[in-house]
Amino acid sequence: MNAEPDFLSVEDVIQIHDEQTAAYGGAAGVRDQRLLESAVVTPRASFGEAYLHQDLAHMAAAYAFHIAQNQPFLDGNKRTGLVAALVFLDLNGVTILDPQERLYDAITPLQSAGWTRTGWQSFCGNSAFRVRARGPGNRRRGPGSLARLPLSDIEISRWR
Repeated sequence: MNAEPDFLSVEDVIQIHDEQTAAYGGAAGVRDQRLLESAVVTPRASFGEAYLHQDLAHMAAAYAFHIAQNQPFLDGNKRTGLVAALVFLDLNGVTILDPQERLYDAITPLQSAGWTRTGWQSFCGNSAFRVRARGPGNRRRGPGSLARLPLSDIEISRWR
């Protein structure tokens, strides 16, 4: 990674959750603030000057996995985790196209016993997702605001 990634804040993830529950239903609200904070800071974890998650894809997988596993919200944790991962990638110049709608299948088993972050990363890496990189000059926003991000563009039709 050449440029510093644009990470999501806790407030960003709460906004994503609120918009997802408004669009698809479910109970709004945070169940455990500490679990939410833990999930949101995990992708930016580092040792020395190196990130523990080696690239944007692994960082995105960390958002999806840890939000889904930590269950910080009353409802919609898997949806929020997946959309947070997609938003993170989008903010950093990567768009995931999912014409076969396999993202739904990727996030659904995250609560199952034995399903790990590595397993989820492997599923995504071997799936028919297409990636369109916009490049670092085409990022969606500066740090700290989702105001210009069209969250309405992110829709997983099988949630309807």
